Amino acid sequence: MAQPKTDFTPHYLVSSLMILILTINIIFVDMPMWLKIVLGFTVVMNIVVLILLRKITSQSGK
Repeated sequence: MAQPKTDFTPHYLVSSLMILILTINIIFVDMPMWLKIVLGFTVVMNIVVLILLRKITSQSGK
């Protein structure tokens, strides 16, 4: 069930934008510490998902 890489491109863009926006929010916006921890965890999970998706797509492309 190999899917073409193009299917994941929008997901990469959305996730990258989300990571960027969340990171800026964590650094500059004044919010409670627990909220910063939750957002930071969300960013980390997004990065992990992106890395996993890249590995899956590179394997199916071979």
